[in-house]
Amino acid sequence: MAAERRIVASGVVEAPPDEVWELISDTSRYHEWVVNTLAVLEHDGRARVGGRYVERNTVLGPLKGTARWEVTELDDERRRQVHRGEGLPLVRDMAIEMEVQPAGEHSELILTLRYTTAFGPLGAALDRAAAGSVKHNQERSVENLAALAKSEGRGRTLA
Repeated sequence: MAAERRIVASGVVEAPPDEVWELISDTSRYHEWVVNTLAVLEHDGRARVGGRYVERNTVLGPLKGTARWEVTELDDERRRQVHRGEGLPLVRDMAIEMEVQPAGEHSELILTLRYTTAFGPLGAALDRAAAGSVKHNQERSVENLAALAKSEGRGRTLA
């Protein structure tokens, strides 16, 4: 049985937690800041437990896929949400956790991608080869969200 992979990226966004929460909760806008999301094809609007959305993604090199996501957890304090996904080749048991924590007057956004590789040793080898790129893309997604917040007058990223 393949082990679960966890890839974590975080950064500070110069915007209050409620404003960052509003941005990450708008499932129709993921293509604007989530690296490798080419388009949001369908969505139920704002994130809510049971809400669904469908994305077209770049998977690896020229390989594209369509991921179907469902929001499975959304905490009442507007700090953490979990989305479970399926449909991308090479992985299974896929989830993204998005957390917003206060950081002084600003926010820390923490993205945790969890998944299990598919296709046994071949999938594990491909995953090892792509791990650095996946981590970099998670970091870029955090930076993109910070830039989006800034462009909307909500804030900017801190180094």
